[in-house]
Amino acid sequence: MTQIIKTLQKLNDTGEQPYAKVCTVHRVDKENKRCDVIPVDGTAELFDIPFQADVEGTGLCFYPAEDSKVLVVFINKHHACICNVSEVDLLKLAIDKMEFSVDKDALLLKNEEMEFLIDKDKLNLKKDDVKFVIDQAGLNLEKGKVKFSITQGGFQLKTEAQSLKKLIDELLEAIAAITVTSSPTGGLTGPPMNAATFTAIQTKFNSLLKD
Repeated sequence: MTQIIKTLQKLNDTGEQPYAKVCTVHRVDKENKRCDVIPVDGTAELFDIPFQADVEGTGLCFYPAEDSKVLVVFINKHHACICNVSEVDLLKLAIDKMEFSVDKDALLLKNEEMEFLIDKDKLNLKKDDVKFVIDQAGLNLEKGKVKFSITQGGFQLKTEAQSLKKLIDELLEAIAAITVTSSPTGGLTGPPMNAATFTAIQTKFNSLLKD
């Protein structure tokens, strides 16, 4: 922005007037935010025209598509920039530490702590140790070592040590193995002989599931 102010001050001092040309984009350098353009009036090709008046700045930046039309504004004979575009290939916006970008394939929003991505194949959200993904395979949510997923084949809930399916299998096996002692007089039966197994399974469930 400082460079723009200085250039405009020079224009005021010299009495030069800014002017503009409609051009066709010949080559795009996305990394350096510049492009080569060919004026439609038949004059010589212009090289390394910046997308913004201040190439070191942030803010909003439009990346023109090749072969599209752009309006190039000349602040003077030595300084020019893209002022308007007919077709955008990529858009980027930066406000402090927040960054946003979008093109025909994906949308990305991120800062130092979070990243949100949508493309043709998936939706992806990351925040610290939390990861959330939706894609053609299904849904997946992770928080540290806890994982929950849904696919066409079913859903899964597990930690590093336990899984819901494994615990249900253990529970059903324990139920199938129940044996009790009966009273000869027909009174109350005693507790299942594998009661300790049920207590152990309950402890495992408590480590996996919360109220």
